[in-house]
This record gives sequence, structure tokens and C-alpha cells, in this order.
Amino acid sequence: MLQFLNLRVSSVFNTLFGLSLLLIPLLSPGQVSDLPEKPNVIFIITDDQHRESFGFIENKALTPNIDRIAREAIYFSQSYEAASECTPSRYTSLTGQNASRCQTHNFIKSITPEVQTRVTWNISLADNQQILPHLLQQEGYKTGMVGKWHLGGISEGFQSVPPGSDPTHPEVARIVRKNQENYCQALRDKYGWDYAAAVYRANLDGDKSLSNTGMDVHNMEAMTQAGLEFIEDNQDNPFFLYFSTTLLHYPEVYKSLDADPRIGPEGLMEEPITGIQPSRESVKQRAAAAGVTGRAVEATWLDDGIGALIHKLEELGIAENTLVLYFNDNGMDYGGKGTCYQGGILTPTIAYWPGTIK
Repeated sequence: MLQFLNLRVSSVFNTLFGLSLLLIPLLSPGQVSDLPEKPNVIFIITDDQHRESFGFIENKALTPNIDRIAREAIYFSQSYEAASECTPSRYTSLTGQNASRCQTHNFIKSITPEVQTRVTWNISLADNQQILPHLLQQEGYKTGMVGKWHLGGISEGFQSVPPGSDPTHPEVARIVRKNQENYCQALRDKYGWDYAAAVYRANLDGDKSLSNTGMDVHNMEAMTQAGLEFIEDNQDNPFFLYFSTTLLHYPEVYKSLDADPRIGPEGLMEEPITGIQPSRESVKQRAAAAGVTGRAVEATWLDDGIGALIHKLEELGIAENTLVLYFNDNGMDYGGKGTCYQGGILTPTIAYWPGTIK
């Protein structure tokens, strides 16, 4: 029988739960007393992930790592988003506020004379707005941001390049690399992240230095590598990793599997990233062997990256001191994205904490 309580742990941990889960199945008194004061937290937020891309839900995708944590964790089948689009949903996740409370000029000017707000992609964080990583830093956490941001405020100094630019041209390569450095520096300086790497400022096609060079493609390995680096560097500290994948959002992930693997968020790398998760070619081979076809094949690439993070926690012996929250940024079923219908706000959520949550 499920009952619920507020965990009597550090205030920052309660803040995170308030933003993400609200309720958690009852633990025994012994379990509550044995909880670490400051557990590590990995918040995985995927992008436009359909229910059919979870193998354990519809049995249409090959996702053994996600399936495993769902079996060993709590799966919330009736979990609802605060918004049915990615940017306002992410805003709420990091601020604890409804996106309609956004105070940037771009949002305020969209409010009608009748005080009707319009919550879409006009949401962004104000400069130096206090958000979750700031609070975690105050509690002694190391904070890391990897992947898609899409909350504004990091494009100062951005340089575009003309359409059709050659990514191998030295000046083009310098611009793309400098943009990436600026994104990461802004996240560290303004939004409470000690670490930022493999950052995409928005959707891939929204960064003209990538789309105008044909480099608006996904690179799961780059994001996985950054996540692993952050975990390894902070294994002896309480840490919070915001692991925000660009998958499975447009542009088509399947096409990115066949793209030049040297293409990453910082431009064209000298060599592709290998050895941290199964190869791209094996993604297609394993999916085909399992009878998986169509869009569902993409989920295996995502799953490989998630598996690498979980295996690293186990390898370092910190899995039982780490809460993993798996979350999709908005509902994607029944054509509901961008609406207030259930299909736009209902999304699978998983809370995984070996030895604590069962």
C-alpha cells in the first residue's frame, strides 16, 4: 500500500523534490534516518520523447537501460508537466515558478491589455535570476549543465555565419568554437553552473552557426562524455547534474546517426568520440535485430547514453548515494504538444535511487 510523506532531509533536497516529484512512496523510519544529508542528483530531461520510445511502456523500442531503471525505481505513469512546450516546462523545472511569472521584457510585452499571458517560446530567464543551481551551490553542491539550454540569456557575443559556410574553414571553425565557449561561460557566470559543456543554446536549427554550416545534427556521445566528465570530477562532492539531451527533438535523430560523428556543439572535432557508449552503427544493428523500426530506433541511441551515466555511478561506487530523475520536457502523444490537452502535458517520469527507492 502506497502512502506519502515529506522526506526529512536537507532543505535543498526538499526544494528539488518540490520542483520535480511532489510525492514519493513511504520509506521505513530506518531508511529515512539512513538517507545521506546531501545525495547526488542527476536530473535527466529529454526532448520530445514519445511514449513509444520507452521500451517498457509500449514494447516498440529497444531501451534496456531506461527499462532497467524503471523496473528498479518508481515509474510515475500519471505525471503531468507544468507546460506543454519545452521552454516554459524547463523554466518551471529550474525556477519552481509557473512560466507565466516570467519577468523578461520579451514576455511582458506579449501580455494583452486584458492581462492574458501567452506562454510559448517567449519565455526566458532574466539575467542572473536565482534558480535551482544557485540554491544548490549555497548548500555545498557542485552543479553541472550539459546539453540543451533553451532558456535564453547566453547569446551575448554570438556570431553567425553565412548560409552554406564550410565548417572546415578556419574562420568559420573559430566562430563556432567561440560561440560554444561563450555559451558555457555565460551559464557559469549568470546561472549558477560550476560546469557547462556540450551546450546547445536552443533547438539545433535555432543556432545559425550550426544550421548554416550543416552541423545542426545531434551528437549523443558529446553530451554523454560531458556528463561522465562531470560525474568523475565530482565523485567526492555532492553534485547536481542537469543532463538535458537534444534527443529526440527535430531535426530527425535517425539522420544524425548517419551524419559525420565529428560534428559536435563546438564544431567539427578532429576525431569522433568513441569508447564511452556503443557505436552508432551498432544502434541500428541492435534495433534491427530486435525488430525495432522507424522513429523508435532513435531511442536506442539515447538509451546508450543514459546507460553510460548509470554504469559510471556504479563503477565509482556512488549509485546508492545518487538520485536519478528521468523526465521528458513535454507530452508528445495524441498530437497534444503545445496544447492543454492531456497529450501535451502527460509524460513518463522515473525516480531511481538504488537501495532507497524501491
